[in-house]
Amino acid sequence: MAQRLGEWARGPAEATGLYRAVLLRGLGVDSKPELQRVLEHRRRNQLIKKKKEELEAKRLQCPFEQELLRRQQRLNQLEKPPEKEEEHAPEFIKVRENLRRIATLSSEERAL
Repeated sequence: MAQRLGEWARGPAEATGLYRAVLLRGLGVDSKPELQRVLEHRRRNQLIKKKKEELEAKRLQCPFEQELLRRQQRLNQLEKPPEKEEEHAPEFIKVRENLRRIATLSSEERAL
């Protein structure tokens, strides 16, 4: 016949149950202090809020401001290509220009 276990046997089971409850609630030894958790949560919320505000600011620009930005970008692009064209010129054009410079320098030396 089965006998009921005494009071001494229930002690460790209750202790493990309490231990599990503490771990589930995050009150264990490994968990971060409450202040640190609150500060991290606050920082995270601030970053999320800042990103949302930036997106809203971009969306809420009036069409006039958007057109001004587009025009400014086009003007910037039109100003930049002359500098880039010299850098991306084919090699034979660069060599030809160098030969012309050398030729003019040598003709000036002959004249002296």
